[in-house]
Amino acid sequence: MYVEPDSFQTLLLSDVPSDNLNIPPSSNSSPSPSTEAPKKPQTKKKRKATGVESLEQVYNALIFYLTNMEISISERLGHITVRDDYDSIEGTAYNSRIASTEDCGVTMEMNAVSFPQLFAKDELGVGVGPCAVLASDCVDEDELYPYNPSERVRKDVSGAVVLTVSRRKPKHKNKGVGATLLGEESEVVVTMQRAAFVKLHRPQFPVSAFALQELHEGIARWGDVMLKTVRSVVYTTP
Repeated sequence: MYVEPDSFQTLLLSDVPSDNLNIPPSSNSSPSPSTEAPKKPQTKKKRKATGVESLEQVYNALIFYLTNMEISISERLGHITVRDDYDSIEGTAYNSRIASTEDCGVTMEMNAVSFPQLFAKDELGVGVGPCAVLASDCVDEDELYPYNPSERVRKDVSGAVVLTVSRRKPKHKNKGVGATLLGEESEVVVTMQRAAFVKLHRPQFPVSAFALQELHEGIARWGDVMLKTVRSVVYTTP
């Protein structure tokens, strides 16, 4: 891991603990700004709840966030966020350019392409269960929508989200923690695993220490918005 001379900070958000999608939101600490080596986010606490119906349900919720990211960020963080451009190829690839203004007044821009895929059982190999993958990478150069370092801070994101599904016996609340009802059907558990490499480029205008801290904290907040949006869609789907 390294910090390039033209970047504020390079963060590796790896080894992120799995998020069971039938778990309500929990608090976690955001990475603090630094000019030194990147830091990893702290472990999240987990609390279990029921409600997930299928892997496809969670996958569709993830696609909903991907195609409505600017709305989710604006509503949940209060940042003025707009999508300058959006394009998709038959649901297999999504290209979007997002501009978001932080509370400090600094506008951050992101141009990324994402590739979601839902895999059926045995599609990746005999004995391999169903899963879903969302891989994303930043766009280095865009002739139609070039980066604007004189007015915005460029944020590059390369990462992946993996969804896996399993089943477990539902716990019977009246008979203790480990007890289940005889003949009761097992419930679906969808687990989300995330990893991302994030870099903020140094713009052509001065940025205060306070604004820099806001930008760093915003990196973690965007990940939280994604998870909360997916949960919200899953639990409100009829």
